[in-house]
Amino acid sequence: MANVPCYNSESDVYGVYNAASPREKRAIENFVLAKPLNEINSPDHLHFLAALIQDHDHFAERLQTEPDKHRRYLKYEAIKPYLKFKANAFSWYNLPPSERGHIWIPQY
Repeated sequence: MANVPCYNSESDVYGVYNAASPREKRAIENFVLAKPLNEINSPDHLHFLAALIQDHDHFAERLQTEPDKHRRYLKYEAIKPYLKFKANAFSWYNLPPSERGHIWIPQY
């Protein structure tokens, strides 16, 4: 599945995606949902993945599939502007799930 069709404009995340056939759209969705984050390196795929992330816990789960902390941070920064919600601090996503709810993080 190396030749997954994808949009190629960072200014319009859904440009080519919206123009793609239903089969091509499904191929993009399957690719970004099925792969762990350490296998997704294309900025286009990361931006599309951001549109599919539902909430903070879902984002944390996806970030944890990148074992290298530096690369995880770079992908966090690449995805963050395209989320449907304001992302928490990177350190929050590295906490164990049991500790995430007990920390107050101001939302500016």
